[in-house]
Amino acid sequence: DHDRSGRYATLELAKSYLEPTLPNSILFNMEDNDTFPLWYAQEIEQIRPDLKLINLSLFNTDWYVQAQQKDSYQAKAIPSQIEYEKYRAGKRDVIYYHMPNALKTRLGDNPVWTVQQLIDWIDSDHRRTKINTRSGSEQIYFPVKNIRIPVNIANVKKYNLVDSTDYDKIQPYIDITITKDYLEKKDMMILDILANFEWKRPIYFAISVGTAPSTFTFLHNHMRLDGMVYQLVPFRTDKANRDIGYINADRLHHNLTQKFSWINFNDKNIYFDETVRRNLFQYKNVATRALKELIAQGQLDKATDIADLVIQNCPFGNSMISEYDLAFMELLIKLKHPDSNKIFDDIVRYNVAYLKHLETLESVNIRQTLMQTNAVLKLMKSLSDKYNFRKGEIDKLMAAI
Repeated sequence: DHDRSGRYATLELAKSYLEPTLPNSILFNMEDNDTFPLWYAQEIEQIRPDLKLINLSLFNTDWYVQAQQKDSYQAKAIPSQIEYEKYRAGKRDVIYYHMPNALKTRLGDNPVWTVQQLIDWIDSDHRRTKINTRSGSEQIYFPVKNIRIPVNIANVKKYNLVDSTDYDKIQPYIDITITKDYLEKKDMMILDILANFEWKRPIYFAISVGTAPSTFTFLHNHMRLDGMVYQLVPFRTDKANRDIGYINADRLHHNLTQKFSWINFNDKNIYFDETVRRNLFQYKNVATRALKELIAQGQLDKATDIADLVIQNCPFGNSMISEYDLAFMELLIKLKHPDSNKIFDDIVRYNVAYLKHLETLESVNIRQTLMQTNAVLKLMKSLSDKYNFRKGEIDKLMAAI
């Protein structure tokens, strides 16, 4: 299992992050499993040297922030006004929320500041921006949580930050609310970028940063899903479900078919470890969301393109099934895709066989896995009943194995 010849999943994953992004972008990511592939791809393979890659964990350190304020490869420095002496270690590491009564009287109960006002306050060393701590020292605080980011509409169009089909969605500003009582150094620096970038550069977050609003510095309601990355857009994109990101179906179809580097997970001659297999779920997640949107818009030919790519490159019958597999299966049925029967068989046969194997074991540690496998089969049966697709065959398959 240690023969990794022919396995280029790490590099291909990095390409899928980098290639869909627009020129001169800023891309925030978080995990080691993203960071090191991205660094390798950019530094060794010279892929997209115009991007400024920023690891959010490291963005809490002074030396790393200072590095981002300089050009690297072909990437320009981040737009920023806070200088090193203001953020060096021990200064503005954490900035706490505080609303003095006198300031509340003047500003009201729910004041709104522009992001520039907030950064000017944080950047200032005036005594009014500081509070005395119990230790006797002074510390910068911030008094306003509702932040408005003005949109330079001319620059949004000039630098192609949104497609022309979405021009009617552009707003003159976007509002965010800081829902925690402190800002980390990385939050401060992202807000500093937002105060100074004038919508001249695309800003992206890697899909792997998760779904917590604070991870996006509360920009989560203004994201567009472009593949393995979300792009900041100048309009609200939040939905009733838990998915982050508006989908421009044509752009996402183009990225998945022309910009994505598909890892051939179906190659049985290559060993893919657990870390690589986790990335498979992200590929299926993005493709499933694209497929759902294309079907909803009636773009069935483009939906079939995406379905074919997933079926060609991603296994369904030789690994644990995720929620994305079940969602993908439902969309295949809706699409009446010719491979619906095969994928249905692969999922059901794998889980039935796995269930029968689990039932031969006595360990109490498999209880959760048993429940998950049973749940998959019940959900597959529900899909079968809902769409009258292969109705009753799950029971037959269980009996046959």
